[in-house]
Amino acid sequence: MPTCSGAQAFFTDLFSRPVVIDGREMTTREAYIRATHAKALAGDVGSHVELLRLREACGAGEDRTVGYLAVPDRMTDDEFERYSEEQQRPFREQAGTYNL
Repeated sequence: MPTCSGAQAFFTDLFSRPVVIDGREMTTREAYIRATHAKALAGDVGSHVELLRLREACGAGEDRTVGYLAVPDRMTDDEFERYSEEQQRPFREQAGTYNL
């Protein structure tokens, strides 16, 4: 095992190592979070608290400035059909499946 300069470096190295579980490759960090999540879903309160602490440490739940999505006015079905037909035309022509 490589030497580490401190506890944080040790856990950073440990949690970044790849493992294979049930045929799926993931980091030990992901495996730990998945196992903790499964225990929390089974009713283990300590696991639930640990997940909450991890979320807070990652900044989840903090207030953030929100933005707005500008969308065009609502289209009628006919307008949408014409718009989508025109938007998809290059892809159909490229694939050779354009039939009009």
